[in-house]
Amino acid sequence: MGWLILAFSHELPIDFYVAEAYPFLSSYSNPHFPLGITLTVWILIKSVEYRNLKDAFLIFIFGFLLSIILPFGIVLALCIYGGYFVWNLVQKVRISTQPIWSVLLGGGVFLIYQYWVIKNDPLLSLWDSQNITQSPSLLILVLGLLPVLLPACLSGRKFLKSEFNKFQTILFIWIITSLLLTCIPFNLQRRFLTAIYIPVVINAVVYIAGLKKNIRVKNLIFFGLLFLSLISNAIILMMQLNAAENKDPRLYLKLSEANAMLWLEKNSSSEEVVLAPESIGLFIPGWTGQRVVYGHPFESVNGALQQKNISDFYSGKINAQNLRDYLNKNQVFYIWFEKEDSHLWLENLKELFTQVYERDGIILYKVE
Repeated sequence: MGWLILAFSHELPIDFYVAEAYPFLSSYSNPHFPLGITLTVWILIKSVEYRNLKDAFLIFIFGFLLSIILPFGIVLALCIYGGYFVWNLVQKVRISTQPIWSVLLGGGVFLIYQYWVIKNDPLLSLWDSQNITQSPSLLILVLGLLPVLLPACLSGRKFLKSEFNKFQTILFIWIITSLLLTCIPFNLQRRFLTAIYIPVVINAVVYIAGLKKNIRVKNLIFFGLLFLSLISNAIILMMQLNAAENKDPRLYLKLSEANAMLWLEKNSSSEEVVLAPESIGLFIPGWTGQRVVYGHPFESVNGALQQKNISDFYSGKINAQNLRDYLNKNQVFYIWFEKEDSHLWLENLKELFTQVYERDGIILYKVE
């Protein structure tokens, strides 16, 4: 019910942007989130049902794939099953540790290698320092999980009384584990919300089904929760349809921009760096295969500094000497301009540039 926030705050509800938390939004956003969520769920199912080495092998394979597709799923799966293992110890029930070893060997080893590379590679370590996805505030998080969070929490009494079956138990532990992990002071703490909507919804539905009410009352509660839960998804779809209808520049390229990129693709190599405005830098690598000075805010090394430098460049705030140093340092080969950009100051620096393309308001300069 994050949509309630839209009425009284400028903060974006998590059910509008934390795609990894919601199966609908995950599927709507990209391919690797839903695939990673599926692997995480499979690992937990096979761990709870663990019977023999065949299950261990499947968990090993799922873990290896998950470490490539959605690495944080490995951490989450280990923490959830670890919590489940400890809970069973408290209840004096012995369960297998084999799923833990299978996940560690299948995905944990590669995950450790990834972590080591990120911390030791100079570029990746810079990327990591700015790759910050912090958890939302408690109010925003709770609203994003309502209305199903309420009945899911009410089912906690049965959890404490050990009245849950093994799947209900691990689902409830999943909710607790995810919420606790998001409190850890860590750059990527929001990633621990991955697929949290799944255990919340299942526990909520089981709780409603177990109410000692007549079927009419249960249906009223269920369909009421369903309606309140669908509003965010409906708003997201309407926003996207509206953006498509109005040709939002975040979804559409102008024909002039597409033609300029096609020219770059045909007349340059992937090693030649392009200096482009922030609005276009995100598209060039996908269309031409070339690198840009600044594109994606997280993926561009020293993103905040490069964003400022791009702004200074296109507003003519960089003097001649600093401009030469800036272009050399970033190995810039082409510069992208649109006619409406103020670039008259380039007239004083003609020895640095040669115009190689002009069509429909797009101008490309080659750095000499």
